[in-house]
Amino acid sequence: MTKHWLMLAAVLAVAACDGSSPNPVNAPGRESDEDGEDGTEAGVVVPEGIAANVGSIEWVRGEAGDADDRLIISGVPLDDSPVAGVYERAPSADQDGYIAFSKQDDRLDRIFVALAGETPDGAVRGVVVADGGQFGIEYGGIDYARTGEFTPPDPGTTNGLVSYAGRYAGVTDLADLDQDLRLNPAGSDGSQPVPSDALPAQPRTVRGKVFMNVDFADNTLNGVIYDRAYSDGAPLGDEQFLRLSPGDIDQAGNFAGTVEQKVAAEDPLRVYGAYAGTFGGENASGMVGGLQSQEGVIRRQTADGEFENIELSSERGIWVIPRCSGANADPVCGEVNDIDGLIPAR
Repeated sequence: MTKHWLMLAAVLAVAACDGSSPNPVNAPGRESDEDGEDGTEAGVVVPEGIAANVGSIEWVRGEAGDADDRLIISGVPLDDSPVAGVYERAPSADQDGYIAFSKQDDRLDRIFVALAGETPDGAVRGVVVADGGQFGIEYGGIDYARTGEFTPPDPGTTNGLVSYAGRYAGVTDLADLDQDLRLNPAGSDGSQPVPSDALPAQPRTVRGKVFMNVDFADNTLNGVIYDRAYSDGAPLGDEQFLRLSPGDIDQAGNFAGTVEQKVAAEDPLRVYGAYAGTFGGENASGMVGGLQSQEGVIRRQTADGEFENIELSSERGIWVIPRCSGANADPVCGEVNDIDGLIPAR
């Protein structure tokens, strides 16, 4: 099966460069915003291998909470015409901490699903989008941004060690079991001849939890994505853990590293893909990250209820999570030092 993704080397090469491939939310193709008129901040870079097909994403806020929010996404092929596609809310696909959007023009056009999240203080936000594939190819990508400057904690008063925790949301190229967002999946009257290969698939989504340790003195971070499961509750088996190997943080607050995985408990770690992201808010109150699998091994349930591994299945995912501090902290934060002294002991 032909896959449409960029290799791991491209992710890390661009992440390590001087910011020549910017892609901030609401700011297509722009590395910096000197005036700050749209709220985005200079220096945020989404590496090419993480952004993939996404050129830019505008999150349009409605007046009824998030019920009438929309996403305007440019760069993703075959989602709409002209270049930018308008994605409408899809509440049935919401995840804890993330709201869902979808786009499909007609029954035989690709169906795309997007998940968007923002930290409680609005410091950082991110979006992942992908379709479930058609004709053996899938498209998608990730975008993220921050509001305000990158202001890390002062290592002189905190020793630089800070933790972050929250939820992970991913989109795979596997077919969702229900296909409930597809337009008229049975056809007009069942009499239209449609080749099976022409039918698009709604992508199956994944949820999980994230814990990250960050050292702002040494500008290094690492962590884990754990308790990964399909959003319908089906387990992923031994692959539920993704290790976010140690990565570097640059002066603008961007970071990048590799993702590792065990296919089975007895197997050694193998490279799963790459991750990248940025920090935002006072004392780096929030972080946003995105990952792109390289050659993932992911499980699906067969007709007889068993599970099987699928090689070369893609996964794109994001985490938009707050620092372990304050009322919005994840329960796991009770086990770490709080630089602001705001987390009650658990």
